Amino acid sequence: MRSGWTLAIAAAVALSGWSCGSTAPDTTPEVAAIVVSPASSTIALNDRLSLQAEVQDGSGAILPGAAITWTVQDPSILGISSTGVVTALAVGTSRVAANALGKSGIATITVSAGAHAEPPAAPPPAAAPPAAAGATVASVRVSAPSKKVKVGNTMQLTATAIDSRGNTVPNQSFTWSSSNTNVATVSASGVASGKRKGSVTITAQTSQSGGKSGSVQIDVK
Repeated sequence: MRSGWTLAIAAAVALSGWSCGSTAPDTTPEVAAIVVSPASSTIALNDRLSLQAEVQDGSGAILPGAAITWTVQDPSILGISSTGVVTALAVGTSRVAANALGKSGIATITVSAGAHAEPPAAPPPAAAPPAAAGATVASVRVSAPSKKVKVGNTMQLTATAIDSRGNTVPNQSFTWSSSNTNVATVSASGVASGKRKGSVTITAQTSQSGGKSGSVQIDVK
């Protein structure tokens, strides 16, 4: 009886030592990089922008379920929520960091005065090209930080008006639309939201009818 009792105690001690982690394998994933999108963006004062962060291993594969902590370099210029939504508080530029498992990814956000701000006291520099103000829009280029967005996530799209010489035409407003709102919707400021799996075309047009337009195709995963 005493011999059997001694063996039972030894087995229990061995199992207890393994469960405490003395010999168990380390299952913590190794993070190689954190990619924040968009990596750089300009937003107007008081506007908001939703940032996305992907945690990747050494092979570039996404590590799901990693907890992201968001921080901002200058909180007087930008506010940041726990889900990565930036709020423009003051004119200027600040960096935003997504942190997870000892690694960080950086995005640079510039806050502009916006269309409703008071005009500057000084006139624009004489070197500015005068023809740009009256240039005619020939095409619209729509760009996205990624051609894929997850269901339930958002992504900021950017539309740029181009003249016949390939120069940017400033001070343009755009009407945004989605080819399939069941797959993805898009806000008036160009923020696309994934709804369900599929492909969708997001279009930006310089006016509601008769204007120039450009588009980008996005896959919702």
